[in-house]
Amino acid sequence: MAIHDDPFESIFRKALSEISARYSPGALRYGERRFPSVKREIEEVEERLNRIWKSGSRDEEVFKQFRDLLKRWYHLNLRIIENYRRRKRG
Repeated sequence: MAIHDDPFESIFRKALSEISARYSPGALRYGERRFPSVKREIEEVEERLNRIWKSGSRDEEVFKQFRDLLKRWYHLNLRIIENYRRRKRG
């Protein structure tokens, strides 16, 4: 399977692209200071995503688990980014 055919990479790249489009410089540092529990959860979800991806399993159930974790990761990151933007707008 070529990398560009990897469904895990495909959905990860899409989520990362959407986060990058919304990212504001300083948001991650702000999240570390203001929302340490959310930042820790992001890191925990990232570890789980990495374990699943590196396992090499392409079972449909494993893919669904990966997708659900990726959604969680995406929303946690957006939460920090949106809070940071609101703070900057004052």
